[in-house]
Amino acid sequence: MLCFSLISLILAFCSGLSNTIKGGVDLKYVIDNFSYKRDKETDCRITSLQTALKIENIDLRATDTLLFASAITFRFFNAATKQKLPVMSLIGIRPDYIERFAENSGINIKCYKGQNFDEDATIIEEAIVNNHCVIAKADRYQLKCFLQPKLVDKITDKKHMTQHYFMIYGFDTDKNQYLICEPNSAISKFHHMWVDKDEINKARKCQWLDFDIDNDIYIIEDVSGYKLINYTERLYVQLEELCKSINESIPLLKDFLEQFNNCKEDALKRYYIVLTKFLAMTMSGLDLSGYFYRRYIDTALKVTISDRKLLDMSKKNMENWHVLAKHSRKIIGIEDSYQIWHRVLQLAEAELQIWQNAINLL
Repeated sequence: MLCFSLISLILAFCSGLSNTIKGGVDLKYVIDNFSYKRDKETDCRITSLQTALKIENIDLRATDTLLFASAITFRFFNAATKQKLPVMSLIGIRPDYIERFAENSGINIKCYKGQNFDEDATIIEEAIVNNHCVIAKADRYQLKCFLQPKLVDKITDKKHMTQHYFMIYGFDTDKNQYLICEPNSAISKFHHMWVDKDEINKARKCQWLDFDIDNDIYIIEDVSGYKLINYTERLYVQLEELCKSINESIPLLKDFLEQFNNCKEDALKRYYIVLTKFLAMTMSGLDLSGYFYRRYIDTALKVTISDRKLLDMSKKNMENWHVLAKHSRKIIGIEDSYQIWHRVLQLAEAELQIWQNAINLL
């Protein structure tokens, strides 16, 4: 028995040599059980959290993570309060999605922000050595500048997106590299790619409109407090918060449409068209899946509600957002832009009624 234990210890030690040790100094480590499967209809925040949770032996559906966080929203707001012209934006998922998920699921997720790059490297490397995947925020435009420079050269506008997430699951201090997974890419090599730390870090500090990134990272530290989801309870909270956000946004949308309709200056008209293109980007989640966060509510409703009429209304609502999202990518002029925003208002008012009816049935 002692001989067997010694042999096991030696084998375990030898298997770790290639991963961590050289000359007594940690140089390289990779999370062996990292596995990523791309879902083109699920955004980087959701897939990054799901992937990190799987490493901790917690397998949650996207719907579960969103309901835990009550993350699905309808927020119409000015994203540039410090600028002369407002940048009216519509988002469908809360920026604090991971923080709220941690709060309501019982899982301890540590959030770091503002640390210098030396401190940042230490935190990341310690997490990976302890088999915790690191979720990092980045500006997607700057990330593409580094990962796909030839593609970026063809982009005329700098389309910054500071709510982009990627994963770090390995490091090599000798080569000054991180092993990353860029979840939004359809190209598999970007799911397992060694990159220079200094280059990737350029995308991890950014100020754009009212959004900023300052070495933001999330690390799952303890899952012992994890509690199973109560679908009815979490869906009720989610729908209540969603109705509140729609109620707050509808008056702002109406004011915006009135200003839009009364616009006479050509320069301002062109600006409204730009805002509509920005809407297309945020509404579609950078792909053609439509206003896809609504499909998660549709999934949850099917589990908790049997009312066929309401389920059909929810499905139709999701299809309407899908059509609008695709149409918004094809705008030509000011009239098209106005009609798209007017349709957003109509769908918001219809959606509010659907969710209020759903709450009464829960």
